[in-house]
Amino acid sequence: MRKKVTVVTMGQSPFVPETHDVYRMLAETCDVELHGILDGMSEEEIGALAPEGDELFIVSALRTGQEVRVAERNAMRLVNERLLEAERNGSAAALVFCTGHFDIPEMRMPVFVPERILFSLFRAMGVKRLGAIVPKPGQIDASVAYYSEFSPRVCAASPYGPREAIEAAAASFRDSDVDMLMADCMGFTQELGELIQTASGKQVFVPRVVLPALLKAVIS
Repeated sequence: MRKKVTVVTMGQSPFVPETHDVYRMLAETCDVELHGILDGMSEEEIGALAPEGDELFIVSALRTGQEVRVAERNAMRLVNERLLEAERNGSAAALVFCTGHFDIPEMRMPVFVPERILFSLFRAMGVKRLGAIVPKPGQIDASVAYYSEFSPRVCAASPYGPREAIEAAAASFRDSDVDMLMADCMGFTQELGELIQTASGKQVFVPRVVLPALLKAVIS
């Protein structure tokens, strides 16, 4: 019997779910629902979610491809609303499609939170020095503190921006001593991960590829 899983994305879900790579991966064995935390919102409502001052934020994109910033506190609230709704509607599990920090309420269904899984994986793999590419320069200091356990080196290039900028950011790691380089945003696809690997010469970890595969293996 196929189980239903929910993927909560940070922007807007696509009009045609089948165009989403993660949807296609999970749909091979599960019934999948994609829910963006910005679905159904007007431009004004989305604008009201933006960070104020120097508060923490996440970066995502609308269906149009337009990049948006959402304050972490607002993203956390909206994610939790979508998760509770998913559980009420019979989902067997859910994936939070963001590598940032989330405080998830206690739930009956398992919720795959990248933050919790990534740290465990890095420890298991013996990562001593982690490289990371985050979307925006304003996220670098917070990410250095966030990954402090792994003596991180962090630079910025948006997955929604020009490929040349991503390639340049990746190339800056070529002569560094990082054990692993992470594409630290769910906007980084497998294709962009391959671009980063070629430019950096490093082993690259792409959460957008690894985490849905883990969910699929556990739930199927």
